[in-house]
Amino acid sequence: MLSVKKRILIILVPVLAILIGGSPTVIARIANLGANVHDPLFFDRPLFAEYRYDNGTKSDGSLSFKVTNVGDSVSTFTATENGISQTFQASHDGFYVDGGKTTQNKTFFWVHIVDPDSPGSEFTPQIGRTHLIIDFLGVMGPAKTSYNLTVTDFVNYWPHAPGIDGAQASLAFYVTNEKGEKVAEGIMDRTCGLLFKMQISAGMFRSLEIINTDYDISRNRWSSFFFLVAIFIILPIVAYVVFWKTRRFRIEDKAERVEITLLMGFGTAAVFIDIWIDVWFYARLGSFGANFILHACAAGAFLAMCIWKKYGLKGAIPALLELGFVTGMSFADSTYVPYLTAFMGLLLSWIFMVILSGYKPQESRTLKGKLAKNVI
Repeated sequence: MLSVKKRILIILVPVLAILIGGSPTVIARIANLGANVHDPLFFDRPLFAEYRYDNGTKSDGSLSFKVTNVGDSVSTFTATENGISQTFQASHDGFYVDGGKTTQNKTFFWVHIVDPDSPGSEFTPQIGRTHLIIDFLGVMGPAKTSYNLTVTDFVNYWPHAPGIDGAQASLAFYVTNEKGEKVAEGIMDRTCGLLFKMQISAGMFRSLEIINTDYDISRNRWSSFFFLVAIFIILPIVAYVVFWKTRRFRIEDKAERVEITLLMGFGTAAVFIDIWIDVWFYARLGSFGANFILHACAAGAFLAMCIWKKYGLKGAIPALLELGFVTGMSFADSTYVPYLTAFMGLLLSWIFMVILSGYKPQESRTLKGKLAKNVI
């Protein structure tokens, strides 16, 4: 039976892991230390972005943009629709080049939204800003037509395609023609301006949605991923050594020492899976693929802990319910991606386990009593 102080310490470890694990990226980002690119360009490297389109018929397909030749200031890129390619040019910072002359129009699929003197788009006021873009393909109307793109709101984009990792901080926008008529609306990345999704009222397509890219849209999460994994694993181990070897914090009872360390480990695992994975990497793992297996393994470990330490099955019920919820949602509505974060079963189970660790298990002589104690 663990004291209140020890249970508070258990809860503080995952919180500390998040602060330590995320701080290097935040510091490097704000201080612009070069560890994480603050203003990645699309046309200064051989990058690509691929979209799935809907043209209102059964012949829906893919449209990709790929930088094929990088010059000193101007790059050549291809737009390929179902195997048919066209070649265009743009400056490194995204302005369309027509006949060798750089125009004032930005490409419609990548809008350079970072101000020159800003450390990144996160620090640039975006809502209400208007960018002049050009539809060089004819996606929204006649080819080589100029439009105004206006940012309207901050939103979260929940993609399905595994090439986009997971949830993306984004900007909502609408597009108008020279008459002020709205011809499209969509979502683009908040940190670099890459088009994610667009609904179109006229033109060759009805919608576009990104399915893959090697552009640095997820650089912030990837720069801290492995550091966080290391911290989540190391902190519980360090805590065990402290409770075992140090005089001041030594815990003589080995069983209690192991229980505290395991609860800390389950806490960091719950935070990592239910928050980090379920928000930023669910698409990479598959909403109902490897991610479900990961949750199932964690729930099984939680259940084993509850049985071993006699917390009762009630400690693992939220984790098990989450598996049922995810399963049901995958069959009921596969388009609703945030169901992975709508039910944080592992976190709830871990909190229940920490609370239950402070109470002595009550034995019951009857089968009905034992069942009731396990569930209630």
